[in-house]
Amino acid sequence: MNETRTPSSGRGTAAIITILAATTLAGCTGFGVGGTGERVIPEARLNTVARLDLPIAEASTQPATMPTSRPDMFADMESMPITIERARALALEHNLTLQVALIDPTIAAQNLTAEQARF
Repeated sequence: MNETRTPSSGRGTAAIITILAATTLAGCTGFGVGGTGERVIPEARLNTVARLDLPIAEASTQPATMPTSRPDMFADMESMPITIERARALALEHNLTLQVALIDPTIAAQNLTAEQARF
């Protein structure tokens, strides 16, 4: 099974290469306008934003607020005025992470004393 090439098979390849080269080069209009190959857009065009006029749309129905299905869990509680200082003190008092952070230096100092005693 020997394949023989005909003279016309080389012409098809050359035609494809020529078409690819032509389409590639045609897309490069303005090449090198900026001196290093970048495309230069006039500054007036860059700084201008065209106005877009959109029609005003009005809602066809008003939004409806549905009643909540959950009971108000604060309904039977009385309000209590509180200062920001008292709120901070209560938050710090019940913050376990902060309580641990306050104890950490003491633990670290005890560990350091124990290691120094070994030396």
